[in-house]
Amino acid sequence: MDSVRGRDKLETQYYLDRAVNLFKEEMGRNLVGVHLHGSLAMGCFNPNKSDIDLLVVAQEKLSAETTKRIIKKLLKFHESMPNERGIELSIILECYLKNFVYPTPFEFHYSDYHRNVQFCLNEYIGIANNTELKIEKLTDFANYMMGEIKNSIEIDDDFKSKAEPVTTPNPK
Repeated sequence: MDSVRGRDKLETQYYLDRAVNLFKEEMGRNLVGVHLHGSLAMGCFNPNKSDIDLLVVAQEKLSAETTKRIIKKLLKFHESMPNERGIELSIILECYLKNFVYPTPFEFHYSDYHRNVQFCLNEYIGIANNTELKIEKLTDFANYMMGEIKNSIEIDDDFKSKAEPVTTPNPK
């Protein structure tokens, strides 16, 4: 945290401590560790532009209820942070670190993007393990984004006319 000075350094440390405590409270003995990486760890953190990057390691898979509680707390926590981009983190299982897998599977990922898109908690959790649900929700999201493109971004009419809703394939 050498690049963070004075008051900003104390404030950043305060939010790091709060983040670690959030995971201690929600994960208990399942929490192996919380590791700082990214710009803050490398000494080039800019409170006006950077996010705080964390890697949270769990001993075992998180329950859906634990994940929901973490999401709710992260949304509130993120809103309280003074840096523009807040926090970004992945929760991964310890077994993937001991026997490294690339790309490393994650239990949960959170970033500024997730906060802004406003995913419904029940749709967000479990989507990766349910192919039909994944197709349905990704289709909904694609249609939402196409609506956003059509309605709020000024683009040429030729592109708008070609932007069609995505249809869900029928699983056989």
